[in-house]
Amino acid sequence: MSERAASLSHLLGPLRRSLLRAAQGAGDLPDIPDAQIELLRTLAQSGGATPGALATELGLARSTVSNLVKTMAASGLVDRSLSDSDGRSTVLSPSPAALALLDRYDRASATLLDEVFDRLSADERARIDRALPVLQRLRDELGRRA
Repeated sequence: MSERAASLSHLLGPLRRSLLRAAQGAGDLPDIPDAQIELLRTLAQSGGATPGALATELGLARSTVSNLVKTMAASGLVDRSLSDSDGRSTVLSPSPAALALLDRYDRASATLLDEVFDRLSADERARIDRALPVLQRLRDELGRRA
């Protein structure tokens, strides 16, 4: 494993968790696990999905998605409905409350990142700006291999 690969691998998870925890604190937001937020983001982007499609999209076992959905439905974050095309299939969608929470998380995260970016040098901010398209491509490449 190259030093670059190891460094990036060890950085990404803790970076995301740090941002999530900081946003929760700054935005007085509930402690929603990262897996639930990722599931909600996927549902919000797709407009809704079956549990099987969601498991495939997220690269998770169906049982994991089922457990997440059960917890999230009990918390009022996920709505379930029957599919229009197949009355036997369940379609999951984010509840209005979940969409409002995602918006609050996004605003709190953006505010925090802007504050941190303001403390960086102009050169450091420029390097981040240049890295964003590359990180997007990296995510896309990894997504194709998942």
